[in-house]
Amino acid sequence: MSDMTNEQGAKRRFWVIGGKYESMAFDRLVEGTECAFGPFASEDEAKSTWRSVTERTRSQATVRFTIAAEPPFGFHTQ
Repeated sequence: MSDMTNEQGAKRRFWVIGGKYESMAFDRLVEGTECAFGPFASEDEAKSTWRSVTERTRSQATVRFTIAAEPPFGFHTQ
């Protein structure tokens, strides 16, 4: 099974999302610092971008990014 499809053949897209948080609780983003990169056709592409972004912001303790996957599309039930 590839990163792009699930067992039914539905395609997925991936995003790298995050920004600067107000505190180390990581429960509220600072307004205006939100970032999104993507969409990426594979999880590997998203991981590569995530590594790059986190490396650039590693000295900023309240900045955090994660990989998010969209629900699969292209799969229809009858």
